[in-house]
Amino acid sequence: MNTIALQDFTPSKVSLAYDANHIAERTLFSQLPQAELHDEPGLLWYATGSDADSFNGVLQTQLEPDRLSPAIGRVCAYFQQRRLPFLWFVGPSSRPDNVGQVLEDHGFIRAETEPVMAVDLFRMNTNLSVSSRLIIHRVRTHEQLLQWLRVCFSDCSEELIQQCFTLYAGLHLDQHSPLRLYLGTIDGEPVATSLLFCGMEAASLRNIFTLPHYRGQGVGAAMTLAALHEARSCGYRIGLLAATSMGSALYYRIGFQAYGTFSVYYVAI
Repeated sequence: MNTIALQDFTPSKVSLAYDANHIAERTLFSQLPQAELHDEPGLLWYATGSDADSFNGVLQTQLEPDRLSPAIGRVCAYFQQRRLPFLWFVGPSSRPDNVGQVLEDHGFIRAETEPVMAVDLFRMNTNLSVSSRLIIHRVRTHEQLLQWLRVCFSDCSEELIQQCFTLYAGLHLDQHSPLRLYLGTIDGEPVATSLLFCGMEAASLRNIFTLPHYRGQGVGAAMTLAALHEARSCGYRIGLLAATSMGSALYYRIGFQAYGTFSVYYVAI
């Protein structure tokens, strides 16, 4: 039993728990040999050197208003010099309150703002139609990892997928890792993915994806519920995610409710 698991569904605590999990998960990649972590007063950011923008960027901003613009300029200069794409994540813990507006004033584009959602793992609705043909595997081998990436990043180039493979393979995804990847197959063909991160207070889901040809068959529901059941078996009370528009209807059926927002910004280099 996870004795420090969050039990309180106060919106601010739920939102901050999601923010903390996102930061902790991304910090795992910053510990790889080729990566850099910059932990400055009020600013936490990292770079892996990957051409995938989601593996470079600012994880947390907690600055006084007069320090924000200089910090943005400094971070942009760093990534421009290295010619790396990057993201600026703005979550519930971000300060000042107008971080997003200041980023846009500096030429950033808001890629998305998604609701932070949470579900009580002991009261969620599991009475959903799920695919009977789907087999769900915990990713443990390099072959499974490559299959997982080729599904999850199916719209990316093979070169980018290989870069992502190097990053994830470096994390040693064994039974002790807080990061757990799940691969769904039908008749031996990889068709769906999900990711579970076991944080300090709650468990977060991400990368819930089904190949287009297999949607509408209960595959996404099965992948989501499998990760949530795993979180509950680990002693968590609360499951978290940032909902895409495509997945929102499913998450509401399971019992997720919105508690805040999480935004992502990018800038052309």
